[in-house]
Amino acid sequence: MKIGYWGSGQVCFLDCVDHTFLKMILNLFQGFEVMDSSDKDNLNDNVIRIIYIGEDKYHICHGIFDEVCTMQQALGYTVKTLLEVLGQEKNGKCFLHGGCVQYNGKNNCFLGKTKSGKSTLTYSLCQIPNCRYVTDDLICIDETLKCIPFMKPIFLRECKYIDKRDGITVIQYQNEFRYCVFPEFMVNKNELFNIENIFLVERNPMKDFSVEKLSISAAFINIWQNMHTSNLIVNKRNIALKLAKNTNVFKLNYRDVSSDLMLLLDFIN
Repeated sequence: MKIGYWGSGQVCFLDCVDHTFLKMILNLFQGFEVMDSSDKDNLNDNVIRIIYIGEDKYHICHGIFDEVCTMQQALGYTVKTLLEVLGQEKNGKCFLHGGCVQYNGKNNCFLGKTKSGKSTLTYSLCQIPNCRYVTDDLICIDETLKCIPFMKPIFLRECKYIDKRDGITVIQYQNEFRYCVFPEFMVNKNELFNIENIFLVERNPMKDFSVEKLSISAAFINIWQNMHTSNLIVNKRNIALKLAKNTNVFKLNYRDVSSDLMLLLDFIN
């Protein structure tokens, strides 16, 4: 099945034969339109072909990119490529590696390395009243430091944190429920807000919960290191510097969301 998306005057096509993967993409990019898979028009470098080959392996073919990877890697590549093809980077937008939650009208971003607990924090905070899901794993921001929300499914490695509440769709992955999709009423999609706080996340159960504000120079370095955007984007340095100067940037250590989530919320307040 081929699905197409029009944005920024461009078109992007996905040629995908796996329904689980396709469902996640459709939940993520609400503007996709299902098309006749026999239509060969516009088949060029804007086509990403995705084929499930078994054992959690996907074959992705996109221009010179021709690789076999896991579902999570395939999803990450597809998301970033779609945003790039749709002109996001050309329009001055950059990407941070992390999650974002809006609380009382203010965006709080959680950046950090893989397995640092960003997605766990993002998902857990969104269970709290007055918190709204913005995005996870890939934060898209514009030159005015406003965060652009989109409904990317949250992938949780630790199933114990999943709360199967009404309205939240949980998708099975490798015989366990790992992908969580929030309903639209829990996502702010219409109004853009500036980023208020950035937390550089570490999860160390041997240390107490702590939040330490960083200097502008330390904040700049950490934000730069957590940017997904290509080094060829000339405004990458400028956006990292603007974020360091105009947002509160903290180093955060938490032990476990069950014990430290309310402490974090109190700090944000």
